[in-house]
Amino acid sequence: MPFEIKDTISGRSLEAIRAAYPEFAKTKLDIKKYKVVVSEFGGEVHVSFWDVDRPSDADKLLTYVSPVVEFDVALDPSTLTILRAGLSK
Repeated sequence: MPFEIKDTISGRSLEAIRAAYPEFAKTKLDIKKYKVVVSEFGGEVHVSFWDVDRPSDADKLLTYVSPVVEFDVALDPSTLTILRAGLSK
């Protein structure tokens, strides 16, 4: 029986998500309402918890307002220790 791949994730991204998730869990928000995005910028690894229905071009839309609170965790890229965490803009 054929199967359908739903997602793929690198081991490094999984490690970043594992490091960041405890901060997200403290919010008591429902993880099922979020998609998790791992990115690197400003010399940091960011794990962002975005609205699951967020359009891919939301950063370019001046009128987009997420119906759920979005959250970001910044990590040190070499150790994956938390540098800061909080609501994202």
